Parts: sequence; structure tokens; C-alpha cells
Amino acid sequence: MSMNVNKCMSAVNAYMYNSSDITPKKTSSASSVRNRDTVEFSKAAKAVATEGITGYTKSARAAAAKAADASASPERLAALKNAIASGSYNIPSGDIAASILGA
Repeated sequence: MSMNVNKCMSAVNAYMYNSSDITPKKTSSASSVRNRDTVEFSKAAKAVATEGITGYTKSARAAAAKAADASASPERLAALKNAIASGSYNIPSGDIAASILGA
């Protein structure tokens, strides 16, 4: 699945351009308060904007590989291989559902 962020960035840029021309209406109070909308982008969105989706994908894959390498000790891998080979490897369905639902 791919996501086209160019259209989104075009909309954000148009909004930023148009919002800079907005002038607040005069109020009857002595101090005039100017309310402005703000937009905050996540680190991932900023990475896509600067590196492009390909650059972001590469860095995300590198981070995932690093995380996998950190928890993949030779002993743990050997134990998993043995459990799979013997047919005793089991993941409780509740754990799978919780993982899918983000619980």
C-alpha cells in the first residue's frame, strides 16, 4: 500500500499561504487577540517531506532491523528454531488479537 503525500503537502502549503493573509476583525475590547490555527507534523511526516517517501522507508527499515537484531540473541533464535521444528511453538490467539488491536 502506498500513500501519496504530495497532494497533502500541496494542501498544507496552500493553507499556510492563505492563512498568512488573514487579518483579524476589530473587537470592541482594548486588546485585540489574534487566533491562528497551528499544524504540527510528526517526525515521520517531516522525514517524508525532507527525504521523500523512499528515504523515509529506508530509515524505517533500518530502525526495524536494528530493533530486531537487538532482541535476536543466538540462544533465543536457537530456542525458537527448536520449538518450531518440534511443533511445540505456540502463540496464544489472545496475544495475536491484542497485538493486532494495539492493546
